[in-house]
Amino acid sequence: MSTDERILREKLFVEISLKRQQLIETANLKGYTSQETIQISQELDKLLNKYQKLTFCQNPFKRWLKMLSINKIFDHSLKKQNSI
Repeated sequence: MSTDERILREKLFVEISLKRQQLIETANLKGYTSQETIQISQELDKLLNKYQKLTFCQNPFKRWLKMLSINKIFDHSLKKQNSI
């Protein structure tokens, strides 16, 4: 993997993390079906699709492990938000 690809993936990963946090906060404040929550969810979907396309050429097992780590971060954020 080239340095440019690595930087792009890292940047996308950060954007995904921030967008997920924004989604959680908005959903908690305005509801899961609010227009703003839905819009942020769609933006997150687009970021995840970009990330997946970047990792598509890699080993499927590695790709699966990376997605698991993203989901663990998301699950941790949800548990943290729900405990507040």
